[in-house]
Amino acid sequence: MDNAHKPKPSQPTEDIVPCLDRSRGCLIGLAVGDAIGTTLEFRPRGTFKPITDMVGGGQFCLKKGYWTDDTSMALCLGHSLVECQGFNALDQMQRYCHWMDNGYMSSIGICFDVGVTVSSALRRFQKTGEPFSGSKARWSSGNGSVMRLAPIPIVYQQFPDQAVHYGGESSRTTHGAELCIDACRYLAQVLAALIRGEAKPIFQRIAYAPQTEAIASLKAGQFLEKTYQELRGTGFVVESLEAALWCFMHTDSFESCVLAAANLGDDADTTAAIAGQLAGAYYGHHQILLQWRQALYMHDEIRQLADALYTLSQSNIQQD
Repeated sequence: MDNAHKPKPSQPTEDIVPCLDRSRGCLIGLAVGDAIGTTLEFRPRGTFKPITDMVGGGQFCLKKGYWTDDTSMALCLGHSLVECQGFNALDQMQRYCHWMDNGYMSSIGICFDVGVTVSSALRRFQKTGEPFSGSKARWSSGNGSVMRLAPIPIVYQQFPDQAVHYGGESSRTTHGAELCIDACRYLAQVLAALIRGEAKPIFQRIAYAPQTEAIASLKAGQFLEKTYQELRGTGFVVESLEAALWCFMHTDSFESCVLAAANLGDDADTTAAIAGQLAGAYYGHHQILLQWRQALYMHDEIRQLADALYTLSQSNIQQD
């Protein structure tokens, strides 16, 4: 299952450097998963007919290929990394606020679908000027920082320790709970490894030592024994990440992975966005269905951002 559908690293497709293709896949995969999952967002599993394609609609009546806050925040983070030539928490928070207040990087020109944890952190930042404003309370352990993570592992793909560090820092801006920080650190190193061309089981073999029992359990692969029916696509960071990893490990293509994640319902856009990051980083941009790429709103702009993030990752190597 691991290698049957994956291009060999020595054989770039369409003359694209493999790591560049997988970098594009990680970010575009996030947006595609978001656009597919939004159709079923807030709908409990069992109350809808499973989808088999990108169709739009849903709670926010979006056009096919349009995306929600998951992608908006990822684009804010990505543009901040490029414009600042590295991690700048203050700039990130200013961009998130620009999105929340003015619709910056929104697919429909206004902010929608913003979570309570995010909005509270942004309002706190606007009052205090402190960029690391994420709540540390366990009850605020939502998936709002893992959903947007892709730009971090793209930029720091060659430096696992930096991917871990800045993955955690990227969470602290809006999600300061221990589980959220640990999840972002873990996922950042997993995604960076996949972008470099590692096989799927890398999620267990990475060097990162989780700081929480829940994320340690994910790394140990205990969830693999669960059935699909036992998964929960909720807004809780652990359940959301577990569901995405399960879908990634139990499928053999980008499309089957994100559709399985989306069809869990509930917080479907985010579960599929996380799964899309994993599958995109593994299979690459070129293995995302052409019709999905063509339908994705701002596809070319998002691909250009992924390219700029990849270029920044290479400049990091040259400066080391």
